[in-house]
Amino acid sequence: MIPLLVKKQYITFLCIACTLCAAMLFSCVNNPKEIEKMSQESEKPVVWGENIEIIFSENASTKIQLITPKMEKYVKDEILTIMPDGITVFFFDSLGNKNAMLEAGYAIEYQLKKIVEAKYDVVVINEDNDTLNTEHLIWNRHTKKIYTNTYVKITTHNNEVIHGEKGMVADERFTYWRINKVRDASLFFPDEN
Repeated sequence: MIPLLVKKQYITFLCIACTLCAAMLFSCVNNPKEIEKMSQESEKPVVWGENIEIIFSENASTKIQLITPKMEKYVKDEILTIMPDGITVFFFDSLGNKNAMLEAGYAIEYQLKKIVEAKYDVVVINEDNDTLNTEHLIWNRHTKKIYTNTYVKITTHNNEVIHGEKGMVADERFTYWRINKVRDASLFFPDEN
């Protein structure tokens, strides 16, 4: 026979244990703000930096110089490098001279696909001083081509202005290019004063 005092303590212990278990089960409420905060923390870049300059070289010779005010790298299904405040890229010839340039207000690199996407006021200038203006440009580093399906304006070194409604395709240095669906072309003569 169990003494009455021990029996009361045992029942009290069981009541407290059951109350604690019930409290733990029913206190697990998902706070939407906490879930959003945890989700955003997992979206943080694995690497980031400001005022970045990257030099790509081949056989100890500079080929490309990339400058950006801000860079963020994310690792998900793809390795993404985002340059949200824009980029300036210089291309160099075999003698180390800058011979082409690309500028954009935003860029994202898909590292595994070897694709860089430039957006917002994209400007490309080649070694002949031909200038490409568009709002969206894709640079495929694997095929060494640049292309877009959006409106383009090309101003040649001879002051010819060509508008393309359906984009263009060119080599990565914008030396050889083809415009899709030319809207119009004109020759511009600057005032000689």
